[in-house]
Amino acid sequence: MVDIASIGGMVEGLKALTGIAKSAAEAAVDVKIKEAIYDVRQGLYDLQSKALEDQQSRLQLLKEIDELQQQLRRLRSLDEKLAKYQLREVETGRYLYLSDDSHATPHYACPDCFSGGTISILQHVGRNWGKYWSCQKCKFEVSSESAHPGR
Repeated sequence: MVDIASIGGMVEGLKALTGIAKSAAEAAVDVKIKEAIYDVRQGLYDLQSKALEDQQSRLQLLKEIDELQQQLRRLRSLDEKLAKYQLREVETGRYLYLSDDSHATPHYACPDCFSGGTISILQHVGRNWGKYWSCQKCKFEVSSESAHPGR
């Protein structure tokens, strides 16, 4: 037969097992919670990384937009300057760009430089055999007896 001391020991043993089972269950829940927290943190890190990449891409695009806007302003300014010149035939088959700006002294611009988007004023060089117009940038030269920008 079972005595009271044995029953008391069994009850104590059951209580201890119940405590261990509870602790094991709590530990399992604790591990699951920690795993879930880890997954959430990992997701946040991934989102932050993606947000940083997107921000860097956006900054690069903004920089490119700014550079393109500056380039567009330069091109518009150059177009305005180039529009102030007219191609003139100074002699048969000889062409120069004549300034058409009423606020500037009449002058010729080099046709070679002009076609490249640069305005280079031709310099008059007097030589024994006639009038020469010379470009200091590209060394273009043309001779013409009748070429005079003031006419």
